[in-house]
Amino acid sequence: MNRPVALSIATLLAVAMPALAQSTGTTDRLPQATQAPAAGDAMTPDMAVPDRSTTSATQPIDARQAALDAINGAREASAKLGTVSAISRINVVKISEIGGDPVEMQSAIDANKVHATGVQAAIKANAALSTKMSEENLDVSAVVAAHIEADGSVTVYVQ
Repeated sequence: MNRPVALSIATLLAVAMPALAQSTGTTDRLPQATQAPAAGDAMTPDMAVPDRSTTSATQPIDARQAALDAINGAREASAKLGTVSAISRINVVKISEIGGDPVEMQSAIDANKVHATGVQAAIKANAALSTKMSEENLDVSAVVAAHIEADGSVTVYVQ
């Protein structure tokens, strides 16, 4: 007799919790794997896989891929670096310490050399960033890419 009651309560909670979360506006903060499926839907294996767009702040992406993205996005970064007025911190990533295929990394650097020069010029032109680089004893001419992080820090990729 207790087993059917427990099963009924568990089913009721599974169905009611998403509705309660929606009424309070908190569904977007719940990880996908914890949201109960709609009535009649079955759990699928992909429901347990986190969505990278919502977990990037808690799960770092691959350092090699981040470096390649920054190198390939150097043109856009040089424009954005001019708008930064306060730098909380500079993160330095040495390309040689990332790992992966060094030929692939060097090919990306070579293909974006003109844009890397633009990033270097933008760093030199930005007083806050240039000062922070000097304080950290970082050589601007070694920078091949940069990325402005959500927290206001700047990650520079150096050779």
